[in-house]
Amino acid sequence: MAAGVLLARHLIAQMDVPTRQSYVNAIVPAADRSAANGITTTVRQAGTALGPLAAGPLMGVPILAGWCFVISGGLKSVYDLIIWRAFSHVKPPEEQGMN
Repeated sequence: MAAGVLLARHLIAQMDVPTRQSYVNAIVPAADRSAANGITTTVRQAGTALGPLAAGPLMGVPILAGWCFVISGGLKSVYDLIIWRAFSHVKPPEEQGMN
């Protein structure tokens, strides 16, 4: 069961990457796309790198060890919702003027 959950997590963990990159490329001018993609990827990876700092102390206490997964799943959901909320009203140039 644990292997199945881990596999499912790996299948959906990167779902936002192609969507985010495509969207950034659609709304950022061509001259700035490389920098914009680099910044968004760096920020996302920095958040990933900070995870073990929070998880380490929680894993040290057996009763709190499961909370690592609850917190990480919650943060990922919040991240996705914030991104969606922040950019749901921004239309790429090819969609402007469409309803």
